Amino acid sequence: MTARGKQSASPAPAASDPLALGLILAAAGGCMDAYTYLARGKVFANAQTGNLVLLGVRAFEGEWARALCTLVPVCAFIAGTVLTEVIRVRGGSLRRLNWRQLVLLIESAVLLAAAFMPGRLDSVVNAGVSFVCAMQLAAFRVLRGNPYATTMVTGNLRSGAEHLWRYARERGRESLLSGLGYFAVIACFVLGAGVGALAVERFALRAALLPAGLLLAAALVAVWTAPDAREKTPE
Repeated sequence: MTARGKQSASPAPAASDPLALGLILAAAGGCMDAYTYLARGKVFANAQTGNLVLLGVRAFEGEWARALCTLVPVCAFIAGTVLTEVIRVRGGSLRRLNWRQLVLLIESAVLLAAAFMPGRLDSVVNAGVSFVCAMQLAAFRVLRGNPYATTMVTGNLRSGAEHLWRYARERGRESLLSGLGYFAVIACFVLGAGVGALAVERFALRAALLPAGLLLAAALVAVWTAPDAREKTPE
């Protein structure tokens, strides 16, 4: 393959999110985690580490049926990632929407449907939330030039601590702003989880409408913010 062919096949750089958008998305992420845990069978559907741990444990215990059940949200997560990539690649054909706004609208629609699904469909809802979180994680990766996540916080915690330690040593303003940005995202994730818990207590299964509304608000914020495609994609 020629150098020109390699260049055309490489993925486009990830857009860099403004802080306001990252905070709203983090609040939605925390709210979704609280919703699936408190209203849908005490499951954390945002990340798949726990499901893969259960897959290994149940497989080695010989519980193959239960082991295969843990693959449902994992497959939903993979499907959400792939769909987001397809939307990104074909996003140039969209006339009125940025491809990431389309992702947010799809996420909102899935959560809207989840709010009206009965309790016997908890496994379907949890798979849907895994699907939504995968889309969000794939579409929104960079905050002011730094890699971050809005559906889980472990990586943000590590990166925030690193930047603040760097600031303590070097007194660089950019390190301070980056570190505070990470911890602001974490705080909004926790806030979203708390508000989500209150919503579940009051509205039960309908509490999924709250993160759906937050994602619609994020889509509106994205309309007024021009993403900077020059930012590098995190490895």
